[in-house]
Amino acid sequence: MITIRKAKIAYQSVESNRHVKHYILIAEEAAQNVLLSYPNIFLYTSTLSSIKTSERYASIIAMFFTFLSTEEKFVGRSASTYHILADNRDIKRWQESRQAERMKRQSARPSSETIFEDAKVLLIFFQWLNASGHLTNVKIDLKTWIPDFKNEQMLSYIREKAKVSISAKNITVLDKESRQKKSNSLITNDEIKTLLESYTDPVYKAIFSLGLGSAMRPMDLCKFPYIGAGKNKHILSYSEMTKGESTVEYTVHESKGKKTRTIILNMKDLEVLENAYIKPFYAERARKYKEKYGKPCPLSILFLNEKGDPVTPAKISNRTTDAKKKRCK
Repeated sequence: MITIRKAKIAYQSVESNRHVKHYILIAEEAAQNVLLSYPNIFLYTSTLSSIKTSERYASIIAMFFTFLSTEEKFVGRSASTYHILADNRDIKRWQESRQAERMKRQSARPSSETIFEDAKVLLIFFQWLNASGHLTNVKIDLKTWIPDFKNEQMLSYIREKAKVSISAKNITVLDKESRQKKSNSLITNDEIKTLLESYTDPVYKAIFSLGLGSAMRPMDLCKFPYIGAGKNKHILSYSEMTKGESTVEYTVHESKGKKTRTIILNMKDLEVLENAYIKPFYAERARKYKEKYGKPCPLSILFLNEKGDPVTPAKISNRTTDAKKKRCK
């Protein structure tokens, strides 16, 4: 088994001329440290907006590559070639191995849902490889990477690996905290387009679009300002902002776990936000807010629904559920 470690780096990007930070992966092979170029480029291009996301993606790829190093097919191969040699079956076997180890320990973690969500991160990595024109044997459009942990043949395999007597009920019991209600598929571009078209209030379409580009959580999106203050005093309507850089930093306070996060916003996303929501809808909704609450709408609030009420995470959840139901009709 090879050792793959992750490290956080920070530097001035030659490409963007900005200070950036993200994680990289280093494999220890034959007393040498080998930088895993393709995973590291992926981490640079895909996780700059959140160091936590960068750490999670790096950890998952490191776990997967470490598992691959124990498989016969990869023995004697450099970890720098794993992204070329791996296929859908390897991703499936990795999930099976994690489930077996978990059953052996009779642990609730990682849940089947977590195992599946981690595998989807690998799909994002391999999708990036495909889109970038790099060689890989993973077929994103095939479902052969998804294991059925309730299948009797699969249970037999896990029993053998875990050396314990288990049934589908055992896995269900250990998964009681997760419930596993999430769909077992990545949302496609067509599904995103259909969902956006299903929102009846354009504010939710604007929020969803900004969320896609920034990876902000609903609780953070609801606090996005019309005009920023403090560290975010540079956040204005797109037409009023200083142009030049393709991205801009936005600081989120009191995010999940009461943490402060720095988000990288694409200026094009802010331009879309202005044209799709701020210009056509904000002024009228701010007027309704003043009539309803007896005071001007605070500059710290941007997203208002058609009644002039501030959008909340609960409202986003409810309206998205309604949009999904409408889409399915």
